[in-house]
Amino acid sequence: FLLLKQYAQERARNLDYGGIDYVFFADFKTWLFAEPRKHSTNYASKVVDVLKQFMREAQRRGYHSKTDYQSFSIKKEKTTKFALTFEELEALYRMDLGGNNRLERVRDLFLIGAYTGLRFSDFTRIRPEHIETTKDGKKILNITTQKTGQPVSILLLDIPETLLRKYDFAAPS
Repeated sequence: FLLLKQYAQERARNLDYGGIDYVFFADFKTWLFAEPRKHSTNYASKVVDVLKQFMREAQRRGYHSKTDYQSFSIKKEKTTKFALTFEELEALYRMDLGGNNRLERVRDLFLIGAYTGLRFSDFTRIRPEHIETTKDGKKILNITTQKTGQPVSILLLDIPETLLRKYDFAAPS
């Protein structure tokens, strides 16, 4: 709802349930896509979906009886997702970054995320206490995911293990 707060401040509007109508929505859409924000269509669609959820719940609780919000929508665009191959990840790992420590940490953090498959909020929390060594010397990452609260165990392949060892088994910061 930070975006709605910014919108209200920039447009000098006092938003309440009664103000969430077709006129608001047309102006809000224009604002989402305008400079300096220039949000993507899919992000704007997500924002509108969250707004609709909020309005639906507020209506359920009896805070308003407006229904305009039900027809608010921004059509999502199809996107293509790209996945790096292990060969591309290894090439990135071997890349000489000319001693630029900041770029090296960013690259290492990216690779840890790519190899573990964890969300950013999880792989940036990795600490030594999350690493277990098995009887045969393999390293296992045991962490409870922040979003779902589910514990996960991930066998560390050579590259992520080497990277974590480089930072004393903590995510680079």
